[in-house]
Amino acid sequence: MPRYIPYQIKWSEQNQRYEFLLDGLSGSWALTSEWLEQIPSFSFQSRSGSHYTARKETKQRGGTYWCGYRRMQERIIKRYIGKSSDLSLSLLEDIAHSFAKPSRPALLSSSAESQSFPKLERQTNRLRAPSRTTSRRASFPLLLSKLSPPRLSPQLVERSRLLTRLNEALSHPITLIQAPAGFGKTTAVLQWMNRRHRTATIAWVSLDTQDNDLHRFWRSIIAACQSLNESIGRAALAQLSAITRPPFEQISIEVILTHFINDLAQQKQGGLLILDDYHAITEPAIHKTLAFFCDHLPPCWQILLITRSTPPLPLLRWRTRGELAELSPSDLRFSAEETAAFLHQAGLPDEAIASLESTLNGWAVGLHLLALAQQGQPLPDKSPLPSLRDEMLPTQALLDYVVTEILQAQPEDLQLFLLQTSILRRFTTPLCNAVTGKEDGALLLGRLEREGLFLEALGDTGGQNQWYRYHPLFSEALWAEANRRLGEETLHALSLQASHWYEQHSLLPEAIEAALQAHDMERTVLLLEQAIQEDHLPDPRTLLRWLAQIPVPLLSAHPRICFSYATALQFSQELPPSEATETQVDTLLQLAENTWDDQDEHPSLGMVFAFRALRALTQGAVASAIVYAHQGLHFFSEHRPHDPGQGWHGVCLALAGIGSMQAGYFAEAKQWYQEAYTHALATENRPFARRMILLSGWCMLALGELHLAQAYFQQALSDAREQKQYEDAISALLGRARLSFEWNDLPTAEQQLEEAVSLTHHYTAGWNEQATITLALLQHARGQTRAAQQQLVALLAQLQATPSLATWQDPFDIHIWLTRLYLQTGDVPNAIHNMELLRRSEPAFSSSQRLEMEILQARLLLAENKVQDALACLACILPLVREQQLLYHLLEIHILSAQAYRKIKQPQKARHSLYTALSLAYQEGFIHLFLAEGEPLLRLIRALLPALREKAVKAYARTIVHASAAASKHNASSNMLVESLSPQEQRVLGLLAAGYTNPEIALELIVSVNTVKDHVKHIYQKLGVNNRLQASEIARRLHLNTH
Repeated sequence: MPRYIPYQIKWSEQNQRYEFLLDGLSGSWALTSEWLEQIPSFSFQSRSGSHYTARKETKQRGGTYWCGYRRMQERIIKRYIGKSSDLSLSLLEDIAHSFAKPSRPALLSSSAESQSFPKLERQTNRLRAPSRTTSRRASFPLLLSKLSPPRLSPQLVERSRLLTRLNEALSHPITLIQAPAGFGKTTAVLQWMNRRHRTATIAWVSLDTQDNDLHRFWRSIIAACQSLNESIGRAALAQLSAITRPPFEQISIEVILTHFINDLAQQKQGGLLILDDYHAITEPAIHKTLAFFCDHLPPCWQILLITRSTPPLPLLRWRTRGELAELSPSDLRFSAEETAAFLHQAGLPDEAIASLESTLNGWAVGLHLLALAQQGQPLPDKSPLPSLRDEMLPTQALLDYVVTEILQAQPEDLQLFLLQTSILRRFTTPLCNAVTGKEDGALLLGRLEREGLFLEALGDTGGQNQWYRYHPLFSEALWAEANRRLGEETLHALSLQASHWYEQHSLLPEAIEAALQAHDMERTVLLLEQAIQEDHLPDPRTLLRWLAQIPVPLLSAHPRICFSYATALQFSQELPPSEATETQVDTLLQLAENTWDDQDEHPSLGMVFAFRALRALTQGAVASAIVYAHQGLHFFSEHRPHDPGQGWHGVCLALAGIGSMQAGYFAEAKQWYQEAYTHALATENRPFARRMILLSGWCMLALGELHLAQAYFQQALSDAREQKQYEDAISALLGRARLSFEWNDLPTAEQQLEEAVSLTHHYTAGWNEQATITLALLQHARGQTRAAQQQLVALLAQLQATPSLATWQDPFDIHIWLTRLYLQTGDVPNAIHNMELLRRSEPAFSSSQRLEMEILQARLLLAENKVQDALACLACILPLVREQQLLYHLLEIHILSAQAYRKIKQPQKARHSLYTALSLAYQEGFIHLFLAEGEPLLRLIRALLPALREKAVKAYARTIVHASAAASKHNASSNMLVESLSPQEQRVLGLLAAGYTNPEIALELIVSVNTVKDHVKHIYQKLGVNNRLQASEIARRLHLNTH
């Protein structure tokens, strides 16, 4: 229903002056502060003919101001006008002119009625979303060379048997290649990829020990899949980012992976995800989540794990299901023919081949190493190398021998290069030059590549940007040899050189790792401080691993690092911190606070109080959290733009809003949320921004500004659907259902509730209970009050039996509505009993709950015919309701007052109270508020109709009367159908509509199948239908499908 603005100021070309109108009729007002204080809004039409609506709004710290709103291209644009004392006709003209200029993003969107979900980057006045890839603060960038498979060496032996075996294995959803180091696992997969031309549909991740961070691990996998289609995993990446930033959204990793898996399932073409070196992963949480991912892998996708050891995954379950194929060392060993072909290719004489074949028994890397070691040398008569039988693994003694032989066979400059660069996991020519202090990196890398000395090119970028790595087994041996020959001090110096190169090339994670490897803790701290200052923190587990290596005395001089350390310890763990961890957190937080206090760093001190507020909130101490938040806001008053503390500032603002809501000051709460929304945009925290829009919507609903509430809910719903944020979608749908219910659009409300309920299986945080309450109200609105009572009683019993299911609001809401339903059915004793139950919890009530209790008490007094007491009760709370601008409760008070005056035979006062309610309610279109009071109030409205002169109010009153008549007719028809069925037939119809077969219905109701058939026959006759489909449709309309 469109909003109606009775007051107008418009320029008259005919009279060459501004005219002041009320409902289109000229008035004698002037634009004065006194007039502006008396009205909530007006429309303005300028000299040029442009127009907008001016609305009075409340500041968060008291006072009012005016803002202009105009619909432009299906959006609502907002402009700040000023205080009442500032308004003038020239200022209003300037505002009209300003609407023609581009606007900055506003919180409000006008497309509340639209069912489409446009992309956020096109919504210039909607929730402005961060970048579609990753946000500025999301985390450190990933090294792209990890996502590229090594380049295949041209000097390979054709292994048709192995490739056929691998091809067969990869027809399974999951393939595991498990063998010790050096068995050619990765090379075999690269050969298969080359033969099958599958590089276009393969996502590759090379893992290492640094990937033992749950967030980093999944970011790497999602980034690899995005190389196939950049749309994959956007919602999952946004959620991974949100759980590492204030307010640290509590999102299950399984929920995040579900969004990722759904994205994979929606791809037209599937793919193969390859995880190389999975043995580097030791984090149990990663194994657990990977098992979940594999269990739910879409049919068109496959996963291949390459590992040295058996991973702790549910392999037995996958084997039993036929989902797993495995390749073992016996599959990977070179056959006698392949060994001979390889050694002949390497140029070894025939007399050496038989000896090496029996010694190495098909070990791929051993063949390569020994071929290199023996080139140009006669084979000893009695080889010193141990023989490898089938059951034996390659020994370290063999490896050490071969590496020594290879190194000694190389020129001295190449030996030194190999040893110096062994400290690097991956490297380019410039990085090698920086580490060695020479400019011959390109020459030496080219020689290594030509001679096949275990150098692997990553990807195919070429030139100076080409990344390489040594074969993992060769790299380990080189590192050990470098340690022995160069010494620890030299290796530390080389690592330090690498750290400086990484820093210069904006690779901060690698720079920090290298500084730690160099044991240069002071440099590590400086690099960490730089990362924090630029708001580029790593994933939490990585940060904790780094900081655990730094001495606490060194940290004490760096408050930012202390604070980040405390944050990672407190908020990045899945389980609540232990007592020892809490003590460590308190120590670090105190160190940061003391230093910042000495430096008068007020915004930083605000972060400390925001931390304490958020910790108190997670511990359930809401009151303490709100106190800490206000203390933080005191320090954030000096907040600097683009400071890393903006996220924490937003936490304080949001908590201040919660405090205002609990105190009943919803207009003030909305202001807090709007400011928090601004900070969420600044930090590119899309989920937090959306949550602020949702809370603003609930504030508007409480204030009775239904159309604004609808706009907020729709905006949040569009974004939540796009980002697959089901919890926020549920909240927005429940809000919209409440609005549809209030506007008496019951079918739409039911549809929105059904969609919300369909999403609640993702969450257990009270959403299903809130939906059930609204569904019960729908039953009541359809005349099924007894059924609504039963539903609420059952829900209350469920919450009492399982307290963990209830949110703080659920039991209160149920008791409030139960009491109202008891009063409507004349069951005053039960209503009194329910009120007594409520009062037992009164000390824990918020201010807004106490206000609802007072209104409910007035209803009870009216039901007991204690009219004067009821009027006194209403008069007592009226000033507070006006102060808090609670339109819904204000309308309730006037409606109840009208009914009270009717009872004591004061018709004039009754009509005045009812007229006041109608004149306040018509702009927002309240309908059910009046219908819920029943026939006594409707008689008053019908009696008042002839006396109403304002066309808009009169039309509105008629709408309420017509809605009542239509509802009565529908309810009577439905009740007749329901009453024609026996209670048992109603139960059978409900089960039938839920899809139960006759035997299943018999089992559920503990009757025979023949009895069920008889019931179904009678149901068809009474409803006038011929089949289950028709009966089910009637059951749905009658809301008998309770299962």
